[in-house]
Amino acid sequence: MATTPSFEDQLNLREQIARIDKTQAEIAKMTAGVAKIKIDTRFAPAQVGFAGLAAGATIVGAVVAFIQIFIR
Repeated sequence: MATTPSFEDQLNLREQIARIDKTQAEIAKMTAGVAKIKIDTRFAPAQVGFAGLAAGATIVGAVVAFIQIFIR
């Protein structure tokens, strides 16, 4: 015959369920954070490359301007 759980057992079970729900919410939050970091790191090398190209173009422009000032 099945016995019904006592009131204390039901409270313990509810506490465990609440703890599990809290842990699952924390895991979901961390997973979303990791996904954001993955996206950020995927585009970081391209940002560095474009910054390098922009810096190179700026240096070339400065050299051309410097040469034009002293040649004319």
